[in-house]
Amino acid sequence: MTDSVEPYLWDRSGEVDRDIERLESLMSELRYQPQPLAWEHIVAKPRRRIFRLRYWAPLAVAAVLLIGIAFSWRSRFNWQSGEPWAVAAVAGSPRIADVPFSGDARLPVGQVLETDDASRATLHVAELGVLDVEPNSRVRLLRTTAKRHSVALDYGTVTAYMWAPPFSLSIETESAALFDLGCSFSLHAEKNGLATVQVLSGWISFQDGARKIVVPAGGEAIARPGVGPGTPYFTASAPAFKRAVADYDSHPNDASARDVALDAMLHSAAKRDAYTLLTLFEQVGPEQRPRLLDRLATFVPIPAGFTRGDVLSLRSDAINHYWEDVHKELHLDSPKSWIMKWTDIIGH
Repeated sequence: MTDSVEPYLWDRSGEVDRDIERLESLMSELRYQPQPLAWEHIVAKPRRRIFRLRYWAPLAVAAVLLIGIAFSWRSRFNWQSGEPWAVAAVAGSPRIADVPFSGDARLPVGQVLETDDASRATLHVAELGVLDVEPNSRVRLLRTTAKRHSVALDYGTVTAYMWAPPFSLSIETESAALFDLGCSFSLHAEKNGLATVQVLSGWISFQDGARKIVVPAGGEAIARPGVGPGTPYFTASAPAFKRAVADYDSHPNDASARDVALDAMLHSAAKRDAYTLLTLFEQVGPEQRPRLLDRLATFVPIPAGFTRGDVLSLRSDAINHYWEDVHKELHLDSPKSWIMKWTDIIGH
């Protein structure tokens, strides 16, 4: 092949080589024929392959996620009984057993974590959540096991961010014990024993002996020394309603004062206060129930299939249905939904 033929090989100019021309003729049937790109050409042939990919890819991703969750879940609940909790100084110099520290430290069972007016700390509840310990607070680690953990708040304020099954954490105060039901909450205790809880998400249970109340997200309750946990109410309730609740709970042995407070409560109640009214309904005597029920029924009617007498006699199935209706009307979730509260621990 001569140099004069080379331009033809590149751009079909110059002298034509007969051998190359014959070769081109023989291979003409195999020549590339450009065609417009059509979507059906892409989809039609590999349709079965694409279907298989669409079917198996989500399953593979789900399997990986489930395996990761399983390992994470196991590690969260594989806590060794008696193992110290991790604690970090957030500001100032908190103290453990009266020894100041900065940075990271450990809080053994039986020891005390204290903050002054210039210090704050974050206490890890095993691997289930955290307690932000605010200034001028004193916390004691009472016990810690694989599934149950308990601290005492002698005074001050802690804010909890938990992601755990109900009753994984309890906080003891002088007036009542708080049990986390998988939520976020703030608990403040005075040195005189008065304890106030504000529930940020989920639910908590406040207990003292036989007396027990349950407080939902957006709710508050006050526990008093010698009285125990008081009636729950919502933070957004009218000031007059909240004052009436406080007056009612502050006079456990004064029937006349309680009667006046109950009238004020019923007068200032709104629909959101149906939760408080039904809580009280189960606690008062037969003589107070009719007027409580009359006011409650203006917000949430007596459940279908039950009579006024069924409710006044505290028939269990009637009360249970009434609670279900109150939850629906107020859009309250269930304590069983704690697993969806994972966002509470983000950033902690």
